[in-house]
Amino acid sequence: MKLETFKEFQNNYLFREAIENIPNGVIIIDCSKSDNPIIYANKAFENITGYSVEESIGKSYWGFHFDEAFLQKVQLFNDAIKNRSEFHSVIKAYRKDGKVFWCDLKLSPTKDSNDNVTNFIGILNDLTESHKTEVKLREATTRISALIYSLQAGVLLEDQNRKIVLLNDEFCKMFGINANPIDLVGADCVAASEQVKFLFKGSDDFIKRIDEILIERKRIKAEELELVDGRSFERDYIPIFISDNYLGHLWLYNDITNRKKYEHQIENLKRFYEQILNDLPGQVAVFDSDYKYIYLNPEGVKNPEMRKWLMGKTDLDYCKYRGIDISLAERRKSLYEQMRVEKKLIRFEEKNTTPSGEEKYYLRAVSPLLDDDGNLDRIIAYGVEITEQKLAERALKYRLDFENLITTISGSFISIDASMIDATINKALNSIGTFAEVDRTYIFEFASDKKSMNNTFEWCREGIEPQIENLQEIPSDFMAWWMSKMEAFEHIYLESLDDLPAEATAEREVLSMQDIKSLVVLPLVFNNKLMGFLGFDSVRVHKKWEEDIIKLLNIIGQIFTNALIRKENEFKLKQLLINYENSNKALSEFAYIASHDLREPLRKISSFGTLLQRSLDGKVFDDDKENLDFMIDGARRMQMMIDDLLSYSRLTYAAKEKIRINVNELINKIKEFELSALIEETEAEIIIENDLLEIVGVKTQIHQLFQNLISNGIKYKRENVKPIVKIRTHKTNQFVYFEIEDNGIGIPSKYYQQIFEMFKRLHSKEKYRGSGIGLAVCKKIVENHGGEISVSSEIDKGTIFTFSILHS
Repeated sequence: MKLETFKEFQNNYLFREAIENIPNGVIIIDCSKSDNPIIYANKAFENITGYSVEESIGKSYWGFHFDEAFLQKVQLFNDAIKNRSEFHSVIKAYRKDGKVFWCDLKLSPTKDSNDNVTNFIGILNDLTESHKTEVKLREATTRISALIYSLQAGVLLEDQNRKIVLLNDEFCKMFGINANPIDLVGADCVAASEQVKFLFKGSDDFIKRIDEILIERKRIKAEELELVDGRSFERDYIPIFISDNYLGHLWLYNDITNRKKYEHQIENLKRFYEQILNDLPGQVAVFDSDYKYIYLNPEGVKNPEMRKWLMGKTDLDYCKYRGIDISLAERRKSLYEQMRVEKKLIRFEEKNTTPSGEEKYYLRAVSPLLDDDGNLDRIIAYGVEITEQKLAERALKYRLDFENLITTISGSFISIDASMIDATINKALNSIGTFAEVDRTYIFEFASDKKSMNNTFEWCREGIEPQIENLQEIPSDFMAWWMSKMEAFEHIYLESLDDLPAEATAEREVLSMQDIKSLVVLPLVFNNKLMGFLGFDSVRVHKKWEEDIIKLLNIIGQIFTNALIRKENEFKLKQLLINYENSNKALSEFAYIASHDLREPLRKISSFGTLLQRSLDGKVFDDDKENLDFMIDGARRMQMMIDDLLSYSRLTYAAKEKIRINVNELINKIKEFELSALIEETEAEIIIENDLLEIVGVKTQIHQLFQNLISNGIKYKRENVKPIVKIRTHKTNQFVYFEIEDNGIGIPSKYYQQIFEMFKRLHSKEKYRGSGIGLAVCKKIVENHGGEISVSSEIDKGTIFTFSILHS
């Protein structure tokens, strides 16, 4: 361009004003001169470089301060000047004040009418300021391109006249456009829309919708479109305004076909799992982080309208709506807050009362779902009804407590005196009635002939009128149905008097008079004999009894039966003891008579017989002498028998004090005194095989026991055999055992038991003297000392007597 032409340009006011006011730095370089001076610089150039227009005019561009990295491009710049070609580069330079700035420098040659390059026009875009229009456009283009490739979206940028400004390969691919996107810039989108509308279902609606969007110029996000080939697109519309000036709009298309398929699969899966959750026997709910319902299965709330209403609402809303105590919602919220803090599953039990008053129990668990930052996002809640389990636990506890009560009642009868049985029964009836929450407990006992019955024990709750005084001498046949059940040993359970059979008219009348609503009656049986019955009445309310509890009542009935039988037996025992004392008294009187009135005549017979025998010696016939001898011997044997009977009788009724006895010393005394003559006569040997243990007993009885057994061992000896008696002992935790063994004639086994009977003799009195009471006395002495006596023997070899004495 000629200088004159330039001056014309320079003098053009409008054009100059435009250049002066654009944000880009503009310079014109005169390339006809060797140093390529600047001949024009606008105000923006001054703002960018810090050099005034006056400082810049006439100055070579290389007089400015550039970064060293740009100096490497000098050759490229020189080549561009030399070749009269364009130069474009981003440079780093320094303002006059030394501050760094970045700019985009583009030099373009200008030609005159002869096509000769006369000048270069330089455009500087200040990249330091992000808002510079050209830089912004480039950055926007870069961002849009990155967005295109990262989102795999089809992008179409139209100007306000619906001309294509930009589109990408993905857009062409999505719409089946076989062209280079660059070649389509400037094309009319209205015509293009008409060409592609047939790709979409409802093609006319596709065009109509575009027109509506362009008229409204409001942002549209994620609008779905269905294509005839089965694909699905999602479309965004972004209007572009700068200072309220509409410049165009951006279309973003995303192929969401796979996503729709996936969403469809997810939806199917969701329905599948929802169906599973809906069919679960437990209650399942999902809450958002504000504890509002976003899902609830039918088990949680069966009414579908109520479930729908609950979505987005809280437990508090539900409680208020249903008239439920809001403390339930408050407790749940407290647990949710605890779970939010602890971030872990929480289990808890919950009791709800329905509007009808029915109690329901649930076991619940709430579990947090956390987002990526560890914050609460959702709550999964699960609950199962455990009412039956809780009732079973309650019933089990009731049964265990009842069993403990029975154990306590049973123990209360163990060691009491018979005189306390009535009071203990009354106390037990109180305990059972209170525990079982009945109004009256009682016992009826039958007369011995079963023709009548009496209410013998009764406990009544406060406010319940006693009936015991009114229920005496009741004829048994008055309530025939009742008695038939008792005699069959069957219990009677009436939850209501309506359960009575038609024939139980008398029973209905009696029970109604007592205001009884429910009752349980159990027969009291001992040794297969009906003794009476135990009853439990409910007067105020109807009471239901479980079968296993009725079985426990049977146990209580048996305890009472045993106590009453014990009471009766102890009464009988007292009578027997009185009779026994009377017998002992009579026996004592007999013993006195026997000691004085019987023994005295016998002594006289024996004494005078002996005197007569001496005085008539040689004066009477042999037959008379023999008769006299028989008389004297009979009197002596009678005296011996009376003495033995007296000894036995004393063992039966006389109580003696027990002392510690040294058995070794006792046997030595027996050998030295009572048996010394017999031992000397028979040359018997008594051997103590081991050191005999001490025992505790009645000394006179133990003395007689050993004397009888040792003397028998000597007396029943074999002919021409020296009698030997051996004594040995051993002990256990409870007893001291003694064995007395002889080498005599022996005892046949068939007489092992008979020999301990009174007056039992195995041999004639002529051969072996004795009354036949000795071993019976031994047996009685051993029994008095808590032990037993037995015998073992072999004929012509000997006998062993074994007896035990209880430790004391």
